[in-house]
Amino acid sequence: MHVLMLPSWYPTGAEVFHGSFFREQATALAAAGHKVGVVALEAISITAPGALAALRLRVSRATEGLPGEQLGVFRSVGLRPIPMAHRFNVRALARRWERLFLAYVRECGMPDVLHAHAMNPGGIAAARIAKKYDIPFVVTEHRPDSAIAELGSQSLAKVLFAAAIHAKRRIAVSPAFAESLSVAYDGQKWDVIPNMLPRQFESYEPAKPAAEPFVFGHVSNLHPYKRVGLLLDAFAAAFGDARDVRLRIAGDSEYLAEHREHAERLGLGNVEFVGAVSRADIAAEFSNYHAFVMPSAAESFGVVFWEALACGVPLIATATDGGRYAVRPDTGLLVGIDDQTELQNALLRMRNEGDQYDRGQLRAVSMNECGQSEFVRMYTEVYNAAMTEEQ
Repeated sequence: MHVLMLPSWYPTGAEVFHGSFFREQATALAAAGHKVGVVALEAISITAPGALAALRLRVSRATEGLPGEQLGVFRSVGLRPIPMAHRFNVRALARRWERLFLAYVRECGMPDVLHAHAMNPGGIAAARIAKKYDIPFVVTEHRPDSAIAELGSQSLAKVLFAAAIHAKRRIAVSPAFAESLSVAYDGQKWDVIPNMLPRQFESYEPAKPAAEPFVFGHVSNLHPYKRVGLLLDAFAAAFGDARDVRLRIAGDSEYLAEHREHAERLGLGNVEFVGAVSRADIAAEFSNYHAFVMPSAAESFGVVFWEALACGVPLIATATDGGRYAVRPDTGLLVGIDDQTELQNALLRMRNEGDQYDRGQLRAVSMNECGQSEFVRMYTEVYNAAMTEEQ
């Protein structure tokens, strides 16, 4: 089967993390025997230096992936959407995506199915290409807030609704998110397929860390919606500067310095900021933890939950769409969003009861939901259904 992916964002280089899970998913499908290509636009601001010259550049082509799972990746640049200029944005992106699509077809042939990631802009572009060239398309939505907030704009909502209706299958990455999308799209059905674990977790064997100190871990981009400050406040209230408990915070961004300062103000000598952790080393980072904590304000799926579980680490999560999907009685504790008291109590409870979780069982839960073979099987079924469904 020949699948062409249209991700709404995609890594601009081999070491770029943003959008890397799209590449991992594409290579998994290629490794299973599918022919897979990617067309990706990098959004640039019209005010950026060299923007107009960049827009005149030709399409670039690269081959990514190991032998046996290689992808043909076609890239170009497009203008970042101009606020409130939805009609202009849609026309502009449609032209750029179609140019990419035709360049891909000239070299790689016509795909059997298009797979867009996120409705805006990938889903909009895929719907127009699918209609013009008579190719079925499916869409997977990943973004917890913006995907629904965008429907508040009447002109953009009209385009999004039309694109969603044209999709042969609409996929969300967690059950609660699918329900929210169904309501937002006036009852259109959204099925559920969770995201896939990165490859290094497939063969990872959970190793139990030393009994003391008890280590809580957090991995994120440290953005305010991840609520790292709330985690620090709750940790300080629960344990103070106790030496038998530690908190490791992994991630690097513009917000790191303020979180360091926050921890210092709280007098927390038992908090360690480990900085950025590479994809190759992330499983080893999880092996340091007795429990993983993610008190974010929004998560549509949260692959980091499933990475932690794959390493045998129980969870503390807020009741986001992703948190409610990952946390069950045998995988961890669920707390209210922005509820410091509940988070503090969960930290204390996990400190006392964390050893009761079966690390092998936690890994099995993750692999059954998000393992590569299951991911490929479910999407292969989706593609086959899209191709055989009457137009």
